[in-house]
Amino acid sequence: MTASLQVKNGIWQMVYCYKDNNGKPKQKWESTGLREKGNKRKAQQKLESRLLEMKKLSEKIIDSRKELFLDAMWDWLENVMVNQVKENTLIQYKAVFEYHIKKYEPFKGLPLQELTPRVLQEYYNSRSRLGLSPNTVHKQHGNIHKFLNYALSLDMILNNPADRVTLPRKVKSEVGKVYSADELSRLCNLFQGDPLETVVLLTATYGLRRSEVCGLKWDAIDFEKKTMLIRHTAVDINGKVIYSNNTKSKSSRRMLPLGDYVLNHLKFLKGKQDQNRIFLRSGYDNSGYVCVHEDGKPIKPYYVSKHFAQTLKNSELSYIRFHDLRHSVATLLHEGGRDLKDIQGWLGHSDIATTANIYAHLQQKSMQDMAALVNEAIKPKLIAL
Repeated sequence: MTASLQVKNGIWQMVYCYKDNNGKPKQKWESTGLREKGNKRKAQQKLESRLLEMKKLSEKIIDSRKELFLDAMWDWLENVMVNQVKENTLIQYKAVFEYHIKKYEPFKGLPLQELTPRVLQEYYNSRSRLGLSPNTVHKQHGNIHKFLNYALSLDMILNNPADRVTLPRKVKSEVGKVYSADELSRLCNLFQGDPLETVVLLTATYGLRRSEVCGLKWDAIDFEKKTMLIRHTAVDINGKVIYSNNTKSKSSRRMLPLGDYVLNHLKFLKGKQDQNRIFLRSGYDNSGYVCVHEDGKPIKPYYVSKHFAQTLKNSELSYIRFHDLRHSVATLLHEGGRDLKDIQGWLGHSDIATTANIYAHLQQKSMQDMAALVNEAIKPKLIAL
C-alpha cells in the first residue's frame, strides 16, 4: 500500500492506494480535517502517524492468524464473560460451547482469521439436521456473534462473519392445551401425597416456571407477612442442575402473596420436613429448598417434567405439559378480569410484549367480548330502524 496527500475542496486528504484480494487496484480517501493553507506539514505528520497505526494493526492481524477460533472463544468465556453475565447464564454459554461448538469437527484447528460465513453457515445447518430447534440455533448464533464482535473490537478480525449467515426462522411460542379452574383443582387432588404435590400446587396457583418452583427456598417464605419471594432458580443443563441466587431477569424477581390454603399447606410441609430432619439425622439433606424428597434432597427439574407426564398419562385428566400449567394460570387470571399488565407482573415477564405474544388467544377472546358488547349496545337501535 502507498499513501499520499491531496487537496480536495480546500482540505488536505490522505489517499491510500492498495490491491484487494482479487488483485484489483483500489483507492481510499480519508480527510485530515486540516485546511490547505499553512497546514501541509501538519497534514504530512498526520499521514505518517496514520500509516504507523495501520502498520501496527497489520502486524496485530498477522499475529492473530495464529490464534485458533476455539481457543479464542474459550478465553473470552473464561476471562471476559465471567464479569459480564450472571453465573447461571455463563454456565449455559459454556455448556453450548462444550457440547456443540467445541465438538464440531471443522472448527478444530481452525484459525480465527479463517472463520468464514460459509463455515458458520454449515455449522448452523448441521445443528438443524441434528434436530435442534430454530430458537436453539439462534441462541448458539447469539453466543458466537457476541464473541466475534468482541474479537472485532480488538482488531483480531477485520469483519464479523456471523453478520452474513442465514438462520432458520424462529418459532413463536405457542400456548398448548390449558386447564380450566375445575381441571386445575382436580390436578391438585391427583397429586396429593405425591412427591410433586407442592410443586404442582404452587405452579397451578402462581404459574411459576419450572426453574423457579424447583429453586424456591424456605428463606423466601415469610409466614408472618404471608408472602413468597421468587429470587432463586434451579436449571437443568445437560443433566447437571445449576442452583442460582438469580432469576431469569430482573422482573422475574417478584413478591407474591400467599393465600390461606397455600399458606397452611406450606406450614404443614415445613413441620413435616423438620420431623424428617430429626428422624433421619445425618441422612437428611438440609438443603433449605421447599420442594424436596423425604430425605431432603431437592427435586430436580428433569424429574418434575418426567414424573408429571407419567402421572397424567395414568389419570383421567387430559394430557398437558408441565409448562402448560403456567399458561393455564394466565388464562384463569384473564377470565377473572385481569388485564395483560397484571398477568405480566404475576408471571414475571420482563416485557409485556412477551405476555402479549404468548397469550395472543387472550387478546382474541377480549376482542370477541368487545364485539359482543358493541353488538348488544347497538342492537335495539338497529331494530328500531
